[in-house]
Amino acid sequence: LRARGLTVAVPGGIRISDAEGDARLDQKGLTLQVGPALLGGGTVQLDAGATPGPSGTPLWMLPEDAAIDLHLRGQEALLATSRSVRARGAVDVRVAGTLKRLDATGHVDLTSARFAQRISLLPDLRSAGGLATESGVVPFRIPGPLGQALRFDIAVRTTRDLEVRTGVFNADLN
Repeated sequence: LRARGLTVAVPGGIRISDAEGDARLDQKGLTLQVGPALLGGGTVQLDAGATPGPSGTPLWMLPEDAAIDLHLRGQEALLATSRSVRARGAVDVRVAGTLKRLDATGHVDLTSARFAQRISLLPDLRSAGGLATESGVVPFRIPGPLGQALRFDIAVRTTRDLEVRTGVFNADLN
């Protein structure tokens, strides 16, 4: 399977555009190559594969036994964007293992990052008493068995100072 000019958008999140990719599934396993693609103006490339485990059973019959290898590389990619966080940088991360245990290793070099804590001048009229609070910064959440199988050893470095703004007042009426 070959795709060109593909766009993938996560509602309220990041958007990957102008992607080219190849996917192949056969008795030897699954391979996926995506890239170059644009991620918020920066480039990313993904190479991934899954091969049958020691038993040799095809992937579609015993996926939890498959050997998985995924490698993501990118330059000046938009890594996170939300109301209070925006981060751009270079990424080189590899995820390898099985669905029972996946190890994510590598590094993320932030070339520009900003965090702004916004304070509303007007009360939130939708809340029923008390102060309305935000949940803070939650980069991502991986639920269920996959989230429990992942182990992270990823270095996050900055090439420039991280910009932190607190006390940014917002006069929007909620």
